[in-house]
Amino acid sequence: MSRYIVLFLLSTSILSTQNIDGTLIDLVRYSKSNYTINARSAGLGASYNGILNDNAAIISNPAGITLTNLSEISVGLNNKFNYNTYSFLDRTSNTEINRMKLNNFSIASPIFKEVNHPKNLFFGISYNSYGVSDREIDITTFNPNLTYTGYESTFGRSWTKNLGLNTDQFEDLITDSLTQNYKLVETGRRHNLLFALASEVEESFSIGGSLNIFYGSFEYNRVINEEDTRHIYESDDPSINQEFDKVRHTLNYSQDYISASFNLGLIYNLDSTYRFSLNFVTPESMVIDELFTERATLTTDDGRQYSYDNLGSANSNTFKVSLPWTLAVGSSYKLSDLIITGSAKMKGFNSIEFTDTDDEYYLDLNNDLTNQLKTSFELGGGFEYDIPYTILTIRGGYTLVTSPIEGSNDYSELISGGLSIFPIESLRLDLFYQAYKSDENIFIYGNANLDNQIQSDNFGIGITYRY
Repeated sequence: MSRYIVLFLLSTSILSTQNIDGTLIDLVRYSKSNYTINARSAGLGASYNGILNDNAAIISNPAGITLTNLSEISVGLNNKFNYNTYSFLDRTSNTEINRMKLNNFSIASPIFKEVNHPKNLFFGISYNSYGVSDREIDITTFNPNLTYTGYESTFGRSWTKNLGLNTDQFEDLITDSLTQNYKLVETGRRHNLLFALASEVEESFSIGGSLNIFYGSFEYNRVINEEDTRHIYESDDPSINQEFDKVRHTLNYSQDYISASFNLGLIYNLDSTYRFSLNFVTPESMVIDELFTERATLTTDDGRQYSYDNLGSANSNTFKVSLPWTLAVGSSYKLSDLIITGSAKMKGFNSIEFTDTDDEYYLDLNNDLTNQLKTSFELGGGFEYDIPYTILTIRGGYTLVTSPIEGSNDYSELISGGLSIFPIESLRLDLFYQAYKSDENIFIYGNANLDNQIQSDNFGIGITYRY
């Protein structure tokens, strides 16, 4: 994020560890796990990390591509419905967003196919994409206690100075009783391209590794409007410029990024009944190119308008960050036609930092990141059941993820389920459904915060062919 936006959003959010916005949210957003790798793994959620026996393992734990001993190709798409319910002061509103996307394509195969060669080396290539944010908020209410204009003027922001809102005529007057409108639109998609190699060291033991390349973009647009709808800020004295009517402040920024990490995995099978997995993902090294703009307009009661535009070359910035490391373990137990599976994952969010810089500003920001973030835990459990005498397999899972924000006890939940149909032995058709729920607290300014409840329904379909 550009220095101005970081300073504006982060310096205010530090006032409350529960109210995080700006850089922290961006980097946390890019660090979240993906639970729709393919249609089968999506039905299991995080608990897939205990099974790992199809090409979704390229992303989860690359050692898993050795478990099929066959070539495998798969493709899938999903349709996601997002429901945002948000509350600000005494008002509650909601929005719905629907997106359909082709979200994965993967191929895995043994390298040696000759009869006299053991099939002990495998490769995999995978493309996967998923949304990192898809949110629209538009809410209006009357605030009798606090104004954004007054709050910003106390910090001497450039836009309030430029519009004369830091002068004696305004500074102590515009402190309360304005109608406020808050709008936020966030869109972003993350793409993942992986190249994996894995080997069966022994019949029951496999190792694997992958190079993970991520790229994507993110758009943030925020507008705050304040208006003197009750005509409190008026004056009959023409020598005093007190005829405040309304103000509009807009922040927009876009980010394009590319990053890379490595995933190292181990899998051990015991008597074809128990399976244990371990994998470590190195911190993701990311380069972000950002462009931002800021605009503000002041309108007085007599119709005069004053504008502020913060444009120019200084509004583009490139910086490097290191995202969290990840350590995951998984296990499954097979009993006849039933597999019980579970996993646990740790993400070291407090290791996020700006890198390749001696700038004191970014070094101080790294301290803020360390103090406000903590290790997050992801716990998952699930099952997969081959229905006897049918061509059907059913599965389900539950995933719980704790908040990475220091001092927060919030968590998100994912309930998932799926169905496989085998028209022929080598062809698998997968269907899945995921229900996601999370509560977030969005910092606006001062102690004005917006409560956002997120619910999403995610449906998907995938086809896998083994040969």
